[in-house]
Amino acid sequence: MTAISIIMPVYDVEKYVKKAIDTILNQTYDDFELIIVNDGTRDNSMMIVDTFAKSDNRIKIINQENRGLSAARNAGIKVARGDYICFIDSDDEVNNQMLMIVMNELLTKQPDVLMFGMYIEKIIANEKKIDTLKLNSPRKECTRKSMKDIVLDDTLIELIGYSTNKMYKRKTITTHNILFNEKIELLEDINFNEKIFRVTDKFMIIEDCLYHYKRRNRNSLVNTFQLHYYDLQMAGIHSRRQIFESWGIDEQTIESLIAKLHIRAIRGSCSNLFVNLNRLSFKEKCLIIDLILHCPLTIARIKQFPTASFHDIALKLIIKRKKSLTLAIISFLYSFNTKNKRGLKGNHLSKLIKKGELI
Repeated sequence: MTAISIIMPVYDVEKYVKKAIDTILNQTYDDFELIIVNDGTRDNSMMIVDTFAKSDNRIKIINQENRGLSAARNAGIKVARGDYICFIDSDDEVNNQMLMIVMNELLTKQPDVLMFGMYIEKIIANEKKIDTLKLNSPRKECTRKSMKDIVLDDTLIELIGYSTNKMYKRKTITTHNILFNEKIELLEDINFNEKIFRVTDKFMIIEDCLYHYKRRNRNSLVNTFQLHYYDLQMAGIHSRRQIFESWGIDEQTIESLIAKLHIRAIRGSCSNLFVNLNRLSFKEKCLIIDLILHCPLTIARIKQFPTASFHDIALKLIIKRKKSLTLAIISFLYSFNTKNKRGLKGNHLSKLIKKGELI
């Protein structure tokens, strides 16, 4: 039996797919199958894939009409034969020792889920890397009983949300018939992980950063205006809550973490309204923000939002007083400066707040 099944959906990635496949085929560990799912790609991606497939029998190809990332991953899951499954996006890259490093752990520990660190690399149009964020968490081995002792910091909470930095035991997936939700197009990873962690008896974390996630400024769902962005974020937060509760984390800790995630979601919702292109008027954007600020969940969670800086205090005060126009203006200024390659200066924002001009 094959040790690892790597599932890679392909859709309009002719500029990147060769490098992605190269980083897999050049692994120092070679007992794997690479399942490439052609999700109805419209460019020359599959010509590149076919060239690789002709010279390497570890590559399997599935062709289907364009149905989205989740459906493509599910198609791969259904034909996978490896003891473990991992997901690699066709415009990302991995460390060439990734499989060797994880197999040393999988063979001896046999966790249901193994999670490793990753790099989030911001890439601009000319493929120049302009920013790298290293995300990793200390090594930990957990059983169902000891998961309650996991220390949840910001890094770990973010790492939980991805599917590409994990190895999943295939038997766990098939036994519980776990698949990606094909009805959602954003935050599908955390939804999948919620279902996995509910039935996970053994979870392992290693510190090694093995995955390079490329965040490009191209036309992707992440950079596209989403009318129901706030609702999607609330669903993602709910999934995290379900994970924390399944681990047995105490309720007070969960409430504090959820409050922090909720406020981040509000900031993200404002960014979605003003940074991503859309046809809403300024007044309509203000109305959406007003609805968010008057949401019962927002009212409840702002009370529990832990403030670690002056900006946290200011944001908490703005949200608590339901200053939707103020939040809209700040978001507009941020979007204007972002588009002009500048950021909203913290000292300028502080001066406005201290003068009482924003709250």
